[in-house]
Amino acid sequence: MTLLSGCLEEIGDRFDVAVLDQYGVLHNGTEPYPFANAALDYLREAGKPTVILSNSGRRAEYNGNRIRSLGVRLDTNCMVETSGETCWRDLDSGQLSVSRSGRQAFLPVEANGGDAEIWADGNRHAEIVCDLDRANAVLLMGMPEPERVGGVLSMFGEAVSRHLPLICSNPDRISPSRTGTLQSPGTLADRFGELGGKVIWYGKPYPKIFSAVQVRFPGVDPKRILMVGDSMEHDVAGAARAGWSTAFVRGGIHRDEFPPSAGDGAILSRLRPLTKLSGGIFPDYSLPVLR
Repeated sequence: MTLLSGCLEEIGDRFDVAVLDQYGVLHNGTEPYPFANAALDYLREAGKPTVILSNSGRRAEYNGNRIRSLGVRLDTNCMVETSGETCWRDLDSGQLSVSRSGRQAFLPVEANGGDAEIWADGNRHAEIVCDLDRANAVLLMGMPEPERVGGVLSMFGEAVSRHLPLICSNPDRISPSRTGTLQSPGTLADRFGELGGKVIWYGKPYPKIFSAVQVRFPGVDPKRILMVGDSMEHDVAGAARAGWSTAFVRGGIHRDEFPPSAGDGAILSRLRPLTKLSGGIFPDYSLPVLR
């Protein structure tokens, strides 16, 4: 049964490594959550290695810098791993290939023009192209503006007819904002699959991103790694399948379902239906927010 806790320090003797989701746990895309920096201070002072694990299509260094720019006090020793970084690494090493010729040419779907070029910089195999005729695959790394979605879906239909796969390096379907939630790239990847296309997923809840963290701590029992996240589908399910412990943060994308006045019984009863998103997996712990 899920253990309810007010803060990380209350369960600090139960984990050796903290892995924190980014959006919905540390910040809302604009500013840090009120207690996030205090939680990071606790982890640093307690000597617990900390990793930020994010379903971002961008690379790790970019994300670390952006998080700091929002006012989140990431220690210089705090590691960052993103789905975009894991994908970049597999392409660079040849573990991921979309073409037998060795040429890996991608038509990108990105939030901002130029994001994909920055992402691909330095990769020995990844090439960004601007039309489908030159592409081996579609790279979905960010959510385009609403007015561009229709054109993207039309392009998806053509890509599927050409038997081109889609690599989705941000599987999130919704993400938190200051005012609510926003649609995220995973919803577009689902549409590509519905059209009959092959989707190659990178990020939580898929195994590769968890393995990328696990190898950094070879002497640590997986159950002593604590994943702290606000997504039952991505954070809780993916980490549990990796053998890690999990802490579900109620104040992220599901905050409207957990009013501050709810007692322990009400929290657990509201948590139970959310396990349909995690394949029936309950988190080991639940926190109101990261603190």
